Amino acid sequence: MSRGSDPGAAPLRRDHGVQAAALARAGVPALRGVRTTSLAEALRWAAEHSLGDYLLAPAAAGVPVEAVVCSHASGIGSAWPAMRRAVARHSDDHHLVLSERPPGREFVVNTVTRIGLDGLPEHTVTDLWARTHTPDGLPARTDLLDRHAPLTRALTRYTLRVLDTLGVVCGPVSSRVAFGAGRTPVLVGALAVPGASLADDALRAATGRDRFADALDAVLAPAPGRPVPAPTGRHVVRVHFRPRAGGVDPSLGRVLRGLPTVVAVSTGLRAGASATDTPIGAEVVLSGGEPRAVEADYRVLRALEREGLFPADRP
Repeated sequence: MSRGSDPGAAPLRRDHGVQAAALARAGVPALRGVRTTSLAEALRWAAEHSLGDYLLAPAAAGVPVEAVVCSHASGIGSAWPAMRRAVARHSDDHHLVLSERPPGREFVVNTVTRIGLDGLPEHTVTDLWARTHTPDGLPARTDLLDRHAPLTRALTRYTLRVLDTLGVVCGPVSSRVAFGAGRTPVLVGALAVPGASLADDALRAATGRDRFADALDAVLAPAPGRPVPAPTGRHVVRVHFRPRAGGVDPSLGRVLRGLPTVVAVSTGLRAGASATDTPIGAEVVLSGGEPRAVEADYRVLRALEREGLFPADRP
């Protein structure tokens, strides 16, 4: 992601707090926050910045621990110990970041960078996604965006500034960016991995882009004449379910898998999955040429969820 193997640049590749500080020093819009291992220091920062709502998150990028929205000092104090324990299970870096709550909606901007003929980094946006969260902050759905819309152009311009500021010279980066009405985009965090997802096949069909081929092309020039799939422009929606344990109702699972625009489901939702399979992070990918059909199936998925798709939810 950044300056070769320079260990001094490593935090820019993997630490959200360091990334925000670097952007702020360069005059690039960034979230106000504090990176610390001390609850007392976090509370002092919150007292100095009366914001109402705050976001508490791991500093280490890629840690599978969801950020928590906190209101006032009592909420920060309540969430702090559990997040410290959760982060310690996944990372040697125990720093947390307390920041202002990101404005508006969150987007994911995937890019790949290679050195151009002039010896300078060339950044290419490969795909952009809009994320929607539940009221308690968990992911609900992620929609593939039209790369030519005015919104995506604004996100692209900002993300290119971020990549330059963080010193990205080669390879893939996935940037989470918040953007609200009347605001400028701000980086939530960037992670230098190509990132496999359940939606990769649908993304390839919709855009003609292959994320892993793009990552390889950043290092090795693509073979001349290599065929590139023609993009279909299909709509793609990743549907996320909150973490659960206890398996899936077999009959409702069959209904889910039979929906017209379902193109992929995670392991715990597949046919033959046992009742002991844990659908933590369960996901369904919808894709189709007609947006109304995709939205209709999305509504059915949420109805199945309410009807008892996950038996552990039943009273």
